[in-house]
Amino acid sequence: MLWTPAQSLLTTTDELNNLSYTISYVADPLVTTNPVVVTISADKSIPSINISNSTISGYFSESFDYTVKYIDKYKNDYTVTKFSNIDISKLYAIYKYTPNMNSSVTYNYIATAKDSVTNDVLDTKTYSIVVTQNWTPNKNLLLRYLDFDNYFTTYVVVLLNNSGIAVPLLNNLGNQVFLERT
Repeated sequence: MLWTPAQSLLTTTDELNNLSYTISYVADPLVTTNPVVVTISADKSIPSINISNSTISGYFSESFDYTVKYIDKYKNDYTVTKFSNIDISKLYAIYKYTPNMNSSVTYNYIATAKDSVTNDVLDTKTYSIVVTQNWTPNKNLLLRYLDFDNYFTTYVVVLLNNSGIAVPLLNNLGNQVFLERT
């Protein structure tokens, strides 16, 4: 009958911002006078987001897929869509990074209100959290893996935000790294 919060969009946030939302439901007394239990399910599991009973909390990290190509010391090729998927024990050099150019991604959470005695579903509501593309976290991860100095830090920020071309740079091992927008 009455969901709190009433609006479906919980928030629009950048990655790494902490958030916490508790969702509740007040049932129509003509339908049930029993206590109501609210559970939440997600359309996609996010390791840094915790769903506990009727609360969504945590932060979003690496919300966007992108391409990172790297080699090991034997020149075996690897491609991952997140920095956290790089096998550090095998990493010798990153040779290509292609950022995700989407401006945002939406995560949906379905709240279900049930009668705590009969277990009947009283109502459901879909809530959304929009995560906006913030270049800083991925830029920092890229720079950490490439070990660029301050000159290249500035250059990479300008490149990722403004350039439409692939630009070769050298990482700390002397290997070319191509940064490009797609």
